[in-house]
Amino acid sequence: MSPSSPSPSLPVHPVELTNGRVVSVRPLPLGVHRRLLERGVVPPQPPQRVCRDSQGRVMRDERGLAVVDESPHEPRYLAERARYDERVAALLLAESLVNPAAVFDEWPTPPTASSSRSGHAADDWLAYADAVLASLGRSDVTAGDFLRLCEAMQHVSGLSGASLDAAGDALFPTAAGSSSAGSTSRPMPPAAATAN
Repeated sequence: MSPSSPSPSLPVHPVELTNGRVVSVRPLPLGVHRRLLERGVVPPQPPQRVCRDSQGRVMRDERGLAVVDESPHEPRYLAERARYDERVAALLLAESLVNPAAVFDEWPTPPTASSSRSGHAADDWLAYADAVLASLGRSDVTAGDFLRLCEAMQHVSGLSGASLDAAGDALFPTAAGSSSAGSTSRPMPPAAATAN
């Protein structure tokens, strides 16, 4: 996912890390989030269960669809979501960094169709994200450094907090709903309800 050299017309922003190293970030290209989705990098879904009445029958809404209860605050889901968010940040940062192999220890090579280990693009890209995070860790990048790099990437790409929220809602509509307190209920198609 990481282009080899920045376009001379694009702004590059240097960031000094706490270990004294300086790394530069460039703007993210248009369509980077779409490419993540095409590669199968998608957010985890909160756990769901079909709602039942006191007699154990599946509850249905006015359209006849089963009502499901989502639990977006279940600890395992929250851990999966945090790991997903960290991996996406690592993939976007890898896309934005200028010549990271010169700055970070054992910087990984992005996967290609011919280098696939698993045969599944999503697994390869998630393994690449984990390798990027491991390289950053070996290079003594702190959590604060990681945050500063992501903020610099956001700034140089011209992304405001509001535009990121809107893009996230458009790309991952379930993520927007998962931030509400408690659980949420929504209809499930009848065929899926009978399977539970």
